[in-house]
Amino acid sequence: MRYAPLLAALVRSISVKSVLFALAVIYIGVNLFTGQQGLISWRANALREAELKAELDTLAQRRAVVEAQLEQLDPARMDADLVEEIAARDLMMVRPGDVVVMLPPAAAATPPAAAVSNP
Repeated sequence: MRYAPLLAALVRSISVKSVLFALAVIYIGVNLFTGQQGLISWRANALREAELKAELDTLAQRRAVVEAQLEQLDPARMDADLVEEIAARDLMMVRPGDVVVMLPPAAAATPPAAAVSNP
């Protein structure tokens, strides 16, 4: 065992501070790659951010539509035709004498075919 004294001297020269420093470097290195904010999850976070921005844009558009509808329903400048249209569509309300044509659900979802004119 020629190396035993050399190994014993090496072990004695390693201090507790050196071991703690090495463990801290290893811990930080592992978390750099695998942590919640690490390099591996960075790509997933970027994709999630893009999805959330797209959802935010969609919700902003929907909000604009709802605000426009709400503005039309303002009692100070309400359009009587709009009120009748909403009542007829959503509440199935009609005036006496109105002709109501009920379509089956499949026919209501299908747009009418374009009229073809003969020259």
